Amino acid sequence: MKRAINSLGAISLFLAPALVFSLSANGNTDADSEVLPLSGPAYTLADDAYRAFARGDFRRALREATEASRLRPDIARLHDLIDKSRRALSPSLPVIEKRASPIPRKLKRSASTELAPKESSYSEAESAYAATRRHDLDAALLHASSAVQKSPSNLQYRLLLIDTLIQLGQLERASGALDDSVVALGSDAALSLRRSQIQQQRAALPASTMYRALASGDLVNAITAARQAVALAPTKTSYRLVLTQALLQKGDDTSAIESANELLELKPSEPDAAIALVLRGLARQRSGLQKSAEQDFDLALQQRSSFDPVQRTSRLIAADAALAAREPQRALDILAILGDANDADITSRRLAGNSQLQRRASASQASVLPLSVPSIDCATGSEPQQCQLIPTAPPAAPGYAIAASAYKSFNEGRFDDAIAQIREALLVAPDNRMYQLLLANAALSAQRFEVAEQAATAALESMPDDAPLLAQRGYLRQRVGNTAGAQSDFTQALRLGGLPLALEIGLLSDTGQKQAAWHKYIEALNTNAFSHLSPLELAYLAARSGDDATAVRAFALADRDGALPVTSLQDAAYASVRSGRDATAIGYFKRAIDAVATLQLRMEPQLLFDTRRAVATVSREGGVIASLSHRGVASASGPTVGSGVKEGNALQAGVEAYWRPFGYQAGRTVEVFGRVFETLRDGNGGGTGAATLQGAVGARWKPLTDYNLVGSIVRLIPLGSQARGDWLTQLAYSGGVGTDLRVDVPSWWTSQWFAEAGHYFEHPQTYGIGSAQFGRSIRLGGIDPNLIMFPHLTINADYNSLDSVTRAIGAGAGVNFRYWFREDKYNAPRSFLDLSLQYRLRLDGDARARGVFMTTTLSY
Repeated sequence: MKRAINSLGAISLFLAPALVFSLSANGNTDADSEVLPLSGPAYTLADDAYRAFARGDFRRALREATEASRLRPDIARLHDLIDKSRRALSPSLPVIEKRASPIPRKLKRSASTELAPKESSYSEAESAYAATRRHDLDAALLHASSAVQKSPSNLQYRLLLIDTLIQLGQLERASGALDDSVVALGSDAALSLRRSQIQQQRAALPASTMYRALASGDLVNAITAARQAVALAPTKTSYRLVLTQALLQKGDDTSAIESANELLELKPSEPDAAIALVLRGLARQRSGLQKSAEQDFDLALQQRSSFDPVQRTSRLIAADAALAAREPQRALDILAILGDANDADITSRRLAGNSQLQRRASASQASVLPLSVPSIDCATGSEPQQCQLIPTAPPAAPGYAIAASAYKSFNEGRFDDAIAQIREALLVAPDNRMYQLLLANAALSAQRFEVAEQAATAALESMPDDAPLLAQRGYLRQRVGNTAGAQSDFTQALRLGGLPLALEIGLLSDTGQKQAAWHKYIEALNTNAFSHLSPLELAYLAARSGDDATAVRAFALADRDGALPVTSLQDAAYASVRSGRDATAIGYFKRAIDAVATLQLRMEPQLLFDTRRAVATVSREGGVIASLSHRGVASASGPTVGSGVKEGNALQAGVEAYWRPFGYQAGRTVEVFGRVFETLRDGNGGGTGAATLQGAVGARWKPLTDYNLVGSIVRLIPLGSQARGDWLTQLAYSGGVGTDLRVDVPSWWTSQWFAEAGHYFEHPQTYGIGSAQFGRSIRLGGIDPNLIMFPHLTINADYNSLDSVTRAIGAGAGVNFRYWFREDKYNAPRSFLDLSLQYRLRLDGDARARGVFMTTTLSY
C-alpha cells in the first residue's frame, strides 16, 4: 500500500493545467516550428508513441505518432519520430534528416475549410497561436472563441478552442464546447479523443481522493471516490481495479464480483485482465463458489508467460487461495512453473504446501492458511497507470527462517552449511517433510549418503507410497552398500507406478529387467519422448539403459553448455570407457581428480585411488613382465611357460613384452606379445642354460568386458638345442577380490583364483593348471604404504597328458610380499614387484604337488 501512495504524484502531474509536452527523447523542442504546444489528444498520442519507442515497441510508436501527426501536422518532431520508427522496423530504409514542419507557422487547410489569409477568422486563429506561444492562455481563449464564432464549420478552430480550455483547466466549458462541436459538425475521431481526455482529467480529482483514502485505510471513502472516478472515466481500467480491490478488502464480495465483471466486459489488456480475474477468483472463493474461483485463477495464469511480473504475483495469490481451500497439491502445481529460484515468497508457500500435505496425510486439517486479500499498486509498471497486485505473505511455518537460510546455502552450493541449518530447523519441526527432503538433497549433493538415506527414510514415514522418493532412497541405499534394501525400494516403486518414464526405465534396468528397460528406452527414443530431458538427464538414462554412445554424446553436450557438474565427471568417464573412447574417458577422469585437488569435489580416498587406477588401466598401451620361478607350474599366459611337462625341482627365468594395438577397448583388449625363457636349474638332471632357451610370439584376446576370460594362440620358436617349435592354443580365466592396493584401511580380505588349459599341436600334449588363494592383505605402512603382505592358504592342481601320473593336487600355506610403484597425480601405481613363497602338501596325484614353491614377478 505504501507503494500505491506514490501514484498520487502521477495524478498531480496529470491535473497540472499548463502541462507542456517535453521531448527529452531527442533533446530538442523545435519551438520555432510549433505554432501551439502539444496538448489534448495529440499530446496523449505523442506521449504514448515516445514511451513505446523507448521500450522498443516500434510498431505502436509508428501508429501513435502517425495519428498524433494527423491531428498536429505542424509538429516537426512527430515527423522525426515517424521516420525513426520506420527505420527501426525496416533498417534498410535510407536515413531521412530531421525536417521542418510542412506548414511551419500556418494552419494546414483543406479545400472545404481554406480561408483567405486576410479573413478575420484566420487572423483570430493566428493570434490565438501567437498568444499560446507567449503562454497567454486567456488571450488565446479569447481569440480562439472569436475564430469559432466567425467560422463555426472549421473543425481546426473548434479543436483549438477545446485544447485551450483543457489547458486552462476549464473542463466543464471544454466539455460544452466539445458537445457544441459534435452538434455542429458530427462525430469525429479527434473529438472522441478529446472527450476521453476530458473524462480522464475530470476523474483525476476523485482518483486522487481514492488513493489517499486507501493509503490511510479509509475503505468507505476510497470506494466512494473510486465509484466517482469510474463514472467519470469508465474506460480507465486502473480505477476499476482499485474499486474491485477495495470492495474485496471491505468484504463486499458480491459487489467486487460485479465490478470485476464490468471491467472484464471492457476487454482490458492482458495484465489488467489477469488482475481482474484474480480479484474475482478471490471474491468467488470467499462466496463459496470454489469451482468458479479456480476457473478464474486458471484463466489468469494463462494470460502471460511465467516470467511476467503480473504472472508471478498471480501465481503466488492463486497458490495462497489453494492453500486456504486445503488444496496443497494444487498450490504446489501452481508454483512449479516458477522454478527453484532463491525466492523467499515461493519457498514459504512451498513449505506451507508440503506441511499441509503432510497434515492431510495424517488426517489432520488444523492450522490451514487464511484467505488473504492482496494490496494493489497502480504506480508501477512500464505503462502509465499499470496496476500490480502485492500478495500478502503467508504465515511462516515453524523453523521457516532457519529453513530459508538452509535453502539459500543449498542454492549457493554450501551444502555442509545447509545440512547444519536444516537440522536445526528439524529440531523445531521434526515432522516437516519439506525439511526432511531438503536435508536429503543437501546431503546427497555433499555426498554424505548415509545422512541422505536417513532423511529420505524419515520423509517416507509420512508418505510411504511416494514412488519417486522410494526410488531415490533406493539409489542412496546402493551408495551405502545396502543392496537388498535398494532392490526392495526399486521393486516397491515400480509396483506403485506413476513414475516418470525415464525413472521407470532406470528402475527396470536396476532391477535386472534389462530387456524390458531396453525396449521401453528404444521406443521412447524413437518417438522423441525424451525431448523434455536435459542433456545431462538423457546421458544418465542412456547409460543406465546400455546406450553408451548416446550417453557420451549427451554428456559432451552438457559439458559444452557448462551444465556438467563435477559430480558427473566420473559417470561421463565410465560411459566413455564403455563406448571405447579412451582419450575422452581419461580427460574426464583427470578433471575429476583435479576437482578433488581444488576442493570442488569431495571424494573418499579409496574412490580417488580407484579413479587413478582407472586412468592407469585405460591408458596402458603395453608392458613388460619378468619372473623367476622355483618348482612352479607357471601360468601359460605368463612369461615363464615351458612345455607344460613335469618340471620337478626346477628354476626358470623368463621375460615377456606385450603391446595393445587397439587400446583398452572397454576391457576387451587385444595384445600381441613376445617371450623368451630358459631353465637355470633342473633337479631332475635335465638340460639347463642356453640349450633350453625358448622363444615364443603370439596374440591373446579378452572378448568380455566383465569377465577375465582370455584366449591366445602362440608360436613357440626354439632358440636353444633343447627347445621346441610348436603351435599352442590356450584358454585362461582368472579373478579375485581385494587384489589391488587399498588406501582406506590397513588390512582387508583377499581371494584370487586362476585356471588355464592349453594344447600343443605338432607334438600333441594337453595340460591344465589351476590355483586359488584366500587370506588377508596387510599394508605395512610402517615401512612403506605401498608394501603389502598377503599371508594366505592355497590349493593348487595341474594336469599333464604326457606324465605317467597325469594329475597333481596340493594345498598349503604361503605368504606374498608385493611392492607397488610408479605412480603420479593422475595414475595409481602402474608397476609392482611380487615375491611369493608357499609350502604345499600333496592331496592327490603325483608328488610334484608337494614341497616349497617360490615365484618372483616384476610387472612394469
